[in-house]
Amino acid sequence: MTSMKKWLLVKKNLKGSGPGGNYTKEIGSVQLNASLALLKDDDSNNKIWLTFSHDTDIEIFHAALGLFDPINPLPNDRVEFRDTYRHIDVVPMGGRTITEKLKCGDDTFVRFVINDAVVTVPGCSNGPGFSCKLQDFENYIEKKIGSIDFHQNCKVPDDIPQFLTFYWDYSSGQYNAEAPRTTA
Repeated sequence: MTSMKKWLLVKKNLKGSGPGGNYTKEIGSVQLNASLALLKDDDSNNKIWLTFSHDTDIEIFHAALGLFDPINPLPNDRVEFRDTYRHIDVVPMGGRTITEKLKCGDDTFVRFVINDAVVTVPGCSNGPGFSCKLQDFENYIEKKIGSIDFHQNCKVPDDIPQFLTFYWDYSSGQYNAEAPRTTA
């Protein structure tokens, strides 16, 4: 594959499920809001939460989070090597996104480890291990997705669930192939 063909594939991923997609931030905001709620929950007996998903779902989460937003619009006529967005770096085979909640004294911090490397929240890395204070992270998220209304922007019918809830109602919900399906 030529460099230009590879570059066009990068651009396709950027516009598809990456940070340049039309609705990726809206779609990713659902998981990001649930993740923020988990980070703020100090009363849960659960100390670890696992979510398994496809590479495009991880990329959509990253798009809402803003860790890999391009610095400048990606050009069509040449390969840009110095930008922050590279699909294969974000979601290689077996890729992982780890959201860590760290407690240091009375303060709580958030840190992201993407495929074994700490990736800092833009403008917020002054905590231990390049983490971000939870309140500062919440403010960052508010600026990134606070005005996004997934259900209104994506025209989701009112009878479809409005929030991701399986982290909290997993013991009482029906999350299997036999559960009734609602289609839009």
